[in-house]
Amino acid sequence: MTGQRKYESTQRALVGKLSRTGTDTPFNYLASPVYDWPSLAIHMYIHLEKLPLHPLYRLGFDRIGCYLCPTSRLAEFNIVKKLHPDLWSKWENWLENYRRTHRLPRVWIDKALWRWRYSYPPEIERLIREKGYNPRHVLEKPILYNANVEPSIRIGKSIVKTIRLNNVEQIALSKLKKARQNT
Repeated sequence: MTGQRKYESTQRALVGKLSRTGTDTPFNYLASPVYDWPSLAIHMYIHLEKLPLHPLYRLGFDRIGCYLCPTSRLAEFNIVKKLHPDLWSKWENWLENYRRTHRLPRVWIDKALWRWRYSYPPEIERLIREKGYNPRHVLEKPILYNANVEPSIRIGKSIVKTIRLNNVEQIALSKLKKARQNT
């Protein structure tokens, strides 16, 4: 049983009220009885049933789940920043290192653009354009930075283009060769 709701994210909306967990056990289903409930209905139910309310809701959090969830509201990030400056500082340092490594503009951190991987909402795209940046460029640069097309090489009679992935664990060719011989 879970308290996941379709309004929390696109991924959760696609899962449905009953879904498989991906495990191969007799209990491999996930049931979400409040799947269709809006946030107000959840809080009304808690109040009517006199259930204990998690203290983080009283501090201003709308949802309680993953630390620094990209779907969190910016106001919630400000609460984390205020209540846990040490954790927030670590996060900002990580973002700054990532931004510099991938040559991203400062607006990527300042406007929390790190929250989106594939596309920006229209109002965010407009904001990025107003700051003088191309939204696609800011979004795609971290992805493109991690793969390079290397010069063509000749293997026997074939000419092969190779792709090198950065930040990917290296595999020793000798181990790969041994594993292949053992199969």
